[in-house]
Amino acid sequence: MATISAAIMSHPSRQHEATLLARRLDCFNPVVVLDPAPDEEPSALRAAAEAWALAGSADYHLVLQDDVVPCRDFTSLLGHCAERSPTPVTALFADWASANGQSVRLAALRGDSYAPMVQASVPPQGLLTRRDEAQRLARECARAVAAGRTRDSQLVWEFAVRNGPGACLAVPNLVQHDIAESASIWPLKVRRGPIRSACFADDVRGPIDFRTPRSLPGDLVPYVNWKQQAVIATPARAEQRSEQVPALEWLLSAGYDAAGLVGEFRQVLAPHRDGLRPLSQPLLFEVYLACVATVRLGHRVDHMCSSCSSAALETMLSGAARNTADLSSCPRIVAAAREYVAHALHDREWM
Repeated sequence: MATISAAIMSHPSRQHEATLLARRLDCFNPVVVLDPAPDEEPSALRAAAEAWALAGSADYHLVLQDDVVPCRDFTSLLGHCAERSPTPVTALFADWASANGQSVRLAALRGDSYAPMVQASVPPQGLLTRRDEAQRLARECARAVAAGRTRDSQLVWEFAVRNGPGACLAVPNLVQHDIAESASIWPLKVRRGPIRSACFADDVRGPIDFRTPRSLPGDLVPYVNWKQQAVIATPARAEQRSEQVPALEWLLSAGYDAAGLVGEFRQVLAPHRDGLRPLSQPLLFEVYLACVATVRLGHRVDHMCSSCSSAALETMLSGAARNTADLSSCPRIVAAAREYVAHALHDREWM
């Protein structure tokens, strides 16, 4: 089994939370790294530089933020995930209302254990790298701090695509975030609502087996963002950031009829409407559009009945609704949402 060293990024005001997380992961003997300049302008990169610099002789180095919750059997799953990952950098989390989160869902529907990174940003909540990359990343972070940069997520993505085959996302995610929503000083965080996993390992009912993929797809990714709009995302490349177009606009340009889309939406929604009554029709329509685009683009959904896919489908509507409703407290709505999304995706001929 691979050896793994670990560090936990934190701030002096959150040292207690970081210490509790370290105790939970005592098998890795993690080191808590506090922001070295906590009174200055907030910067994740300051702590990240020191956290990555702690990579030593272990095969891999793990860096976690202090507010994540590891899944059950985290130690065992992390080891298998590390050894079979197709890229030197592996993210253990993806936001349920992001293009990266939808990439995780699509991978689950394909039966894949790893998903491609779509955004020019690597989710920083939990990151695992091979030893050599961790040491080089520490030097990159230090240079970025000196240059006045603050965002570690963008820097890790730039590092990954410049120095190798990029980064990937673990499917399912091995850490959860925002279990208990807490007050934030960041206005954008307040506006966006809780940032949770697109497919958390603890929600997968059944064994989890990480398998090395032959390749990672680079397809367009339809998803519903935190603004509750269905969009089509173009995967970021080394020379190009991810671009997005509204899904409805894209579908109409592909030859779909607007009235036909609305009529089909009403047919798909009808058997699920009572269970989804608290959710608005505009939001449900945007989710439907993302599903239509998914099928139109030829994304495989042949593992829809797997336990991993089921967990992934449950978060699509929950993530889209995150800034208006916390559906995690409404399991009946979550179940109805899963069935609605599955119905919109399953065995349909849209053209």
